[in-house]
Amino acid sequence: MPKAYSYKRFSSEKQARGDSLRRQKELAENYVKANPHLNLDLDESLTDEGISAYKGRNREKGALSIFLGMVLTGQIEPGSYLLIENFDRLSRQTPLDALDLLRNLVNNEIVVVTLHDNKRYDKETLTGENAHVPLLTSILAMIRANEESTIKGRRVRAAWENKFRRISEGEQLTKRVPFWLDKDRTLRPDRTETVREIFEMYASGIGTYNIARNLNERRVTPPTERAKYWGTSSVTKVLRSKNAIGILVTANGQEHKNYYPQVVSESLWQSCQRLTQSSKHATGRTTAATLSGLCHCAECGSPARKATKTGRIRKDGTRGRWETLVCSRAVNKAGCPYVGITYEHVIRAVLIALQSLKYDPPPDELLAKIQSLTLGLSEFLEEVNMAYSISMKTKTVDARERYNKLSKELEEGKRELSDLLALHGAIGWNLQEQALDSLLLNKNVTNANLRKIIRTIRIDFRSKSLEIETHLKQTLREEIYTDWSNAL
Repeated sequence: MPKAYSYKRFSSEKQARGDSLRRQKELAENYVKANPHLNLDLDESLTDEGISAYKGRNREKGALSIFLGMVLTGQIEPGSYLLIENFDRLSRQTPLDALDLLRNLVNNEIVVVTLHDNKRYDKETLTGENAHVPLLTSILAMIRANEESTIKGRRVRAAWENKFRRISEGEQLTKRVPFWLDKDRTLRPDRTETVREIFEMYASGIGTYNIARNLNERRVTPPTERAKYWGTSSVTKVLRSKNAIGILVTANGQEHKNYYPQVVSESLWQSCQRLTQSSKHATGRTTAATLSGLCHCAECGSPARKATKTGRIRKDGTRGRWETLVCSRAVNKAGCPYVGITYEHVIRAVLIALQSLKYDPPPDELLAKIQSLTLGLSEFLEEVNMAYSISMKTKTVDARERYNKLSKELEEGKRELSDLLALHGAIGWNLQEQALDSLLLNKNVTNANLRKIIRTIRIDFRSKSLEIETHLKQTLREEIYTDWSNAL
């Protein structure tokens, strides 16, 4: 039974809230029902949410990129159908690029159907006697899709230029403001005092970790409603923000002075920036990232790497940026789908998983053997030391040979003890326990502490889950939630 893959795509939150997805889904179902002679098995798993086709992003990441990879590797059977509402769901790139995509699909024996007009594109229709008709139809549709996106892009740029102009004139276009201000940009005294304290503590030499700890111990309200406590990242964000000296930085890089009330002096803000830079470069290098060298892709085994994600431009002209983890092969377009997971969410999942780490004590007979060997080696060590003293005093060959023989036996005993200890993990667990206390109790979440416990972290980017393997061969699994308020 040939398979029909329904590919659905929308690029904006507005479309997600609207009727776009339901309409595309219904068109595919109706096509299968209207063509029972094709005997198609409908697969509705191909959906790209919030991904634009204008610059071909859906070909590089997401459901379409996975489908194209499966076509090229033969995992999608020849003769399968790809059902799309119209060509602009597939591509809004230039007609040449869009035509190249269609040609590749058709050359790999994929039948493409546009559902809005029930047009079929395959080798027969595009190479037959009247091939010019469907070919021209497809090209015209591709031209229209590209022009619509180009015109829309111009309008959006013009709208943002107008917004940036209004912001430069001091107009407030959104209720989104720093947490120490009310929505009308008036200062909130309690929050303002918190911001000043953060800058003053940092300028006096107190680090971000201890600042966060101080705020939490005093039960100072966190910066957002969703946050349960202050973290080093929250403190760092405050210290780096130019909002504290009244400046709004919009997505076009322009600084708007006196946009907000000034909370700290510019000299204090500048001194904190200098301290940040000097602490980074004091040893000639920056501190290792929290998960550096630990994370790998569960699918292909390649290292996971950090990437910076840039959000949409907000109504106030600013643009959010955050760090993600992604498979390095996906970054290099070498096979894996490009799926980014927020870096902080991965760290949170790792810490949650480590809370369930348990130590299974070794069998009693193994412990008894270790204790007996330890005691025997302690007594034997005295005999070796005595043999060494005698050989040094007498300088005889017999005394030296006896010492060498005993020394060799001592080293063999030490190796046996080391193997037994490694077998039951007594040494390793002691180190893990210390690192766990530092991580979970003292909130000292560093790469060094994680490396004492974790051998590797395998991330399944598709299912958003991870598996941790510890140095003591324990395995821990955890989901990576996008909203941790529902998980904890």
